[in-house]
Amino acid sequence: MKFWVCIILLISASIGICEESVQMGIAEWAPLISKDYKHNGVVTRIVTEAFALEGVSVINEWAPWKRAYHNVENEIFDLSPGWTKTPEREKQVNFSDPIFETFQVFFHLKSFPFQWQSIEDLKGIRIGACLGYYYGEEFMRAEKEGIIKVEYVPRDKQNIMKLLKNRIQIFPLNILTGYDLIQKNTTPDAFALITHHSKKLAPPSPAHVIFAKNARNVRMMQLFNKGLKRLKETGKYDLYWKESRCGEYKK
Repeated sequence: MKFWVCIILLISASIGICEESVQMGIAEWAPLISKDYKHNGVVTRIVTEAFALEGVSVINEWAPWKRAYHNVENEIFDLSPGWTKTPEREKQVNFSDPIFETFQVFFHLKSFPFQWQSIEDLKGIRIGACLGYYYGEEFMRAEKEGIIKVEYVPRDKQNIMKLLKNRIQIFPLNILTGYDLIQKNTTPDAFALITHHSKKLAPPSPAHVIFAKNARNVRMMQLFNKGLKRLKETGKYDLYWKESRCGEYKK
């Protein structure tokens, strides 16, 4: 009997049955994360392959960003990529080593003569934003103190539509994803109407993978960090980013 048990275990291991898996909450954030791109985008590929180097498979669970975060916080999902640290979030979830840097700018219509140098310059401007996003300490504090007024929607696509209909005048979005999202959701004529202000909303900040705060996912985060380091050492991490910037991830 022991002989056959050993054989079954060996076969199971060889075909991956015993491989551990994690559930990863992701949302559309093209070109970094998207169903429309190969490997579901470069960030998804990096996370998946870093885990694979440590013998862990990733199951993608698509959900709006806010739900993905809360599902990690409530231990429904194991992890979610692309989050910046805040003091409040660090109380709720664990953060991996950084996976890339990101920054946001304000998009607006070319017909709107928008200039800004400080948050005070945003007074009286109709600002759109997306639920679940973090726009930097200064922006969030200004909204809380009533210096600026912000209208939130569940998805960035809705802010694009509101901008084109003059229901808002500006909205912040990651510059890596902004033009890709605008191009996909507008006509060429409408796309030509939109531009961005060159000033960054906040200094570039590292994006991380967040993990549920439990013993298993502390270990999963350690495995991910180890796999990410190995991926960088092989040169594949830099290669994947280069490919994504050259458009090789488009289907």
